[in-house]
Amino acid sequence: MTAHPAEAPDAGSFNFDPVLYRPEMLPPPGGATYELPTNPGRRFEDPFDLDNLRFYRKPEAVNMVRELEGLDAQIRSKGTGQKVVAVIGTGGTIAMVKERGELVPRLDADALLDELPASKRGRFKAASIQLPTMVDSSLIHPDVIADTVLLMSATYDKMSASLRENFAGFLITHGTDTMAQSAALSRMMLGRNVPFNTGFVGAQKTIDDSPNDVSANIDGALTTMWLAHNDPAATHHFVFMNGTSGSAMNQVGIVKTSDSRIEAFATPLHEPLVDAGSFAVGGIRQLLVNFMRDAAQFRPLIVRGDVEVEVIHAQPGRNPDRDRKQIRSAGEEGNLEGVVVVTYGSFTFHEANFRAIKEEADRLNVPVFVANPFPSGSTDHEYGPANRIRESGAEPVRMMPSALLAKVHIGRAMYPSVDDLIRFIRSDYVGETPTINPRS
Repeated sequence: MTAHPAEAPDAGSFNFDPVLYRPEMLPPPGGATYELPTNPGRRFEDPFDLDNLRFYRKPEAVNMVRELEGLDAQIRSKGTGQKVVAVIGTGGTIAMVKERGELVPRLDADALLDELPASKRGRFKAASIQLPTMVDSSLIHPDVIADTVLLMSATYDKMSASLRENFAGFLITHGTDTMAQSAALSRMMLGRNVPFNTGFVGAQKTIDDSPNDVSANIDGALTTMWLAHNDPAATHHFVFMNGTSGSAMNQVGIVKTSDSRIEAFATPLHEPLVDAGSFAVGGIRQLLVNFMRDAAQFRPLIVRGDVEVEVIHAQPGRNPDRDRKQIRSAGEEGNLEGVVVVTYGSFTFHEANFRAIKEEADRLNVPVFVANPFPSGSTDHEYGPANRIRESGAEPVRMMPSALLAKVHIGRAMYPSVDDLIRFIRSDYVGETPTINPRS
């Protein structure tokens, strides 16, 4: 695997506007790149090279490492036993204030940490960085998450052994509307053998609202970080939400269920790593997901660009030609990564519609994945239309929708071959396979 340095892009060539952003606006990598043996000819950014950052600013990233090292030195000189955390701010409700009658993301990570009571702040020392332009989560693009993964990986790579020993992990503040998608994408890009902990946290209410869930969620996330740091056998990757009754949930296992309640997230297919009731007595669950250790070197895969996965939901009275044309149109540019068909609850789909989708996808040499609309739903129903789906050669899947889209996106970058991609989707890569078997 040979790394090739590239010329650094002009610092003024990229001005991120979240409303207008398109991947083709991104400057070329400023640092080293490499090829995967499984996909020769496609170049990927070296995830440990800060020159490949596009959204976060390299000088600020370098300064964060310097601050983290200084905090570690202070802790050791005073013998306080505190842990060090790096906080990455992307925006969302948790960072919003009202300006001219509209909520906008403005608060940096330091302001959010100030929401914690002094007794909780005293357990940690934190350095922070945020997107130069923080965003409402509905505007966040997967390229920003790719940059966040690169930022975490390169930052950890540059830490001293002393700092790594005291480092509890990276805490990413994020909006709730696309929390599931961003967390799943981050986890898939990080891959296996991750040497550090990562946590996402957000809020349903702003710090100006009363009551709000900002302090409780940050407190829960940091408590989880503390427990995770004290687990020498594994690293942990979670989303902490749901306020004082909240839990630390698997990053590839969450779904947002409410736009108004503080208890807004569920994890129907996975046990939580930690829930509020278990902090005092239960510690952190050691789930299989956290023990993904193999001979491979830790090397996150930075995948830029749109998630080119076409999703079609079952709909009564829909002309099959519309489904056929939708797949044909999506595949016109030749970069369609896969098709996801979401069935009715009994894993059924109108046979003529499904046949049109599958025939067009086969013509384009694009895999078709089929999922039940209910996260805990079964793909084993014995109705005739369900049997036709399985007989067609389409791939039934049982994982959270956000995890499936992220896995197809990352998997297609790894494996151009459809057969190899399907084998990858069938495998348990980072714990996306359910750990709970509810009744269907």
